[in-house]
Amino acid sequence: MTETHNPNLLCDSLEYIRVLQSDIVSLARQLVTACRASGQRREELSSLIRDGQDKGDW
Repeated sequence: MTETHNPNLLCDSLEYIRVLQSDIVSLARQLVTACRASGQRREELSSLIRDGQDKGDW
């Protein structure tokens, strides 16, 4: 059986490593904190969450 070469595999792996190194949890917490600081931002975050749930994004 021949192994096929996927040129995106390395790129995907590097992107995955970059995301892991970026401390995604901390970034998400900072986003939520900023959104909670403002009523308008809070509404926009709630709308974004509802839209994501309706579309099945998360």
